[in-house]
Amino acid sequence: MEKPSASTINKLREQAEQGNPQAQYALGGAYYNGTGVARNPTEGAKWLLKSAEQGYAPAQCDLGAMYEKGIGVEQSYQNALTQLYQFAAKSE
Repeated sequence: MEKPSASTINKLREQAEQGNPQAQYALGGAYYNGTGVARNPTEGAKWLLKSAEQGYAPAQCDLGAMYEKGIGVEQSYQNALTQLYQFAAKSE
């Protein structure tokens, strides 16, 4: 996979800051994986949370896994279940 350019990341960040849940999810993933930016799971979780709060199911699922494992956030099985239940409810 090709590393995204700085301009691509900047455009993604701009869209995320404007409240686009898909952009927030993508930016969170970029930070989580260190794709095009320095790896920072805490920053990734911040963007995934913004997306998840808007009901974006992929973000809810990924954030739930991060809470379960304590990656980028304080480990919390309660928060993991909350996110995953929200994801599951939207999948029906």
